[in-house]
Amino acid sequence: TSGGRSSRRWNSGGSIAANSANAILNGNSNRNAPNNKNNNNNKNNRARPTYRAFICLTGQLPRLELANKIDNLFLPWTTHPTYQIQIDVALVLTDTSHHSVDRQGHREQQYYSIRQVYDDLSSIAGVRVINADLDVQAQHPILNPHYVKQRGHDSTMNSTQLLERVQNHVRQFESLARCSYYMNAALADGAGV
Repeated sequence: TSGGRSSRRWNSGGSIAANSANAILNGNSNRNAPNNKNNNNNKNNRARPTYRAFICLTGQLPRLELANKIDNLFLPWTTHPTYQIQIDVALVLTDTSHHSVDRQGHREQQYYSIRQVYDDLSSIAGVRVINADLDVQAQHPILNPHYVKQRGHDSTMNSTQLLERVQNHVRQFESLARCSYYMNAALADGAGV
């Protein structure tokens, strides 16, 4: 790529970026698509178009299934034969294990520090992790009483379970706000924070 600021930008619309990347990966995009007739002859003479993506990993470090994300998201995007997709990644992960839904099966914890996640993702060519700090979420977030009442309507949960579930929702909202912060900072900078 030319290395100019505009070639390093990614689409700030998450669903648009994901849909565009899916179209690219599935061969449904004709924007800058190489001419298939000449593809074999000119493969080495022509630079692959570069696209940027932003991914924000949220959640709980003890429950992070990063190997699955690397195999099914990061590697297919960064090793695509027709397009070059460079990925900015924000980590909004906590080291807590709050949960209000019992999941089937047991998951082995693979990561014990945010640095391990940072190192594994940073080792992938085309991936730049833009932060390496652990997200600290409020243990007892401020709750809107109207939201608590709405979530409790027709619920089979007792008041303690309901409170825990609503607190988890608020923590998720806080994580999304952090993702937005990192995305906007990287977009303003043109290359990450």
